[in-house]
Amino acid sequence: VEEKGQLFEKFLQHNLIKEVRRKGLMFAIEMDNAEIVQQVVLGCKDRGVLSFWFLSCPESFRIAPPLTINKCEIQKSAQLILDVLNEIDKSI
Repeated sequence: VEEKGQLFEKFLQHNLIKEVRRKGLMFAIEMDNAEIVQQVVLGCKDRGVLSFWFLSCPESFRIAPPLTINKCEIQKSAQLILDVLNEIDKSI
């Protein structure tokens, strides 16, 4: 699980991401504001990656992939998240 979490962190590098916090494969990804988080959550959903915002921390969204996720799936889902972030970045 730790190796998979580190791999996700390695792939989730983007100028809109302020911080990536995690415990195992439970991630909190901090952005600048709640509006960007909302756009990320909806954009990811449209692409088949489930994420959600935190009620207690509206500037962060969470992802919690299954423990059985493989390296190829990690890379693909991280790239989908980055694609959403790139689209948001272009519109800002």
